[in-house]
Amino acid sequence: MAGIGIGEQIHKKHFSTAVHDNLVCNSSCANIWLAGLSRTLGAGASVGFHVPYLANDAGAPTAWRR
Repeated sequence: MAGIGIGEQIHKKHFSTAVHDNLVCNSSCANIWLAGLSRTLGAGASVGFHVPYLANDAGAPTAWRR
């Protein structure tokens, strides 16, 4: 839950956020990045979020689709 608090402070103070070149920002980091007044995503960088999934017949995860 600390990530939510950090994101709230970033948003409240109108800070910008960035994920620099070739870095990965997942989970709480992604929520913090979204809180930025302006957001920068460097070359080769990625932001990842948790998503629900269903196991297929072989037991392997399959992306959940609506």
